[in-house]
Amino acid sequence: MKSVSNPKKLDEAWSLQYEMLAEQFAALVPPGDVPLVEIGCGSGQLTVPLARLIGGRGLVGVDRYAGPYVNSREKLMAAVARHGLEGSVRVILAYGLKWLSDQRDGQYEAVISSEFLPELSSYEVESFFSDCYRVLKPGGVTIHSFLSPKPRNPRQKLVIDADSDTRWTRFPPKEWFSPPPRLAAAQLRKAGFREPQTIALKSGLTVRAAAARALLLRWGVREGFWDFHRKKLTKGGLEIPDWIVMTGRKPARKAEAARRKSE
Repeated sequence: MKSVSNPKKLDEAWSLQYEMLAEQFAALVPPGDVPLVEIGCGSGQLTVPLARLIGGRGLVGVDRYAGPYVNSREKLMAAVARHGLEGSVRVILAYGLKWLSDQRDGQYEAVISSEFLPELSSYEVESFFSDCYRVLKPGGVTIHSFLSPKPRNPRQKLVIDADSDTRWTRFPPKEWFSPPPRLAAAQLRKAGFREPQTIALKSGLTVRAAAARALLLRWGVREGFWDFHRKKLTKGGLEIPDWIVMTGRKPARKAEAARRKSE
């Protein structure tokens, strides 16, 4: 378990979380030469390490950069330049759900996201997965990561409360901290994906004291949360919940034809 109390060490610790996720995503992506599509790429926390792992294949990131993410595009482009990925990462300024709904059928090999599902309602998740399925080629995959909504201890519950309780957060979610994995798996099946997988990755990260305060401010959590939980946050800190990675594969051509015939 890694513990961070110095705010100056926070970026490094957080980057390691996304490097872990990027390795998992890279292992799940099917071979091919069509760029991956990431919906809600934000500041590129997943985009950049994943683009480095998949080499020249390339990645198209889609984000509208509104609300708390209004300045994230500049951070992404700076990271892209810093790692020499200008020819590998292309950013489209658009709302992910609308952009995806406008894409033609069967043109991508992978549609991915990280921390995008928590921003949607259950209805929007259903629509999103349906469009993911539609735009994928047979054999293509969709992969999504988010923090588990089920805390394993009080330190993880503090994270969930801070980021979802309307008393504390300036940016309350529409419906949940994160979608229940069982519901997400059911929605993947409903969209047509075969044998959805749910992979849990322990974050192994605890953020305490001044680093906890800094992280809360980044997330738009009101200062009152720090004041109310100061002793807990200083001593025990916040523990990042498990990461959930969900994936589903679109059936190959023969299986897809059989599925459509049975409908």
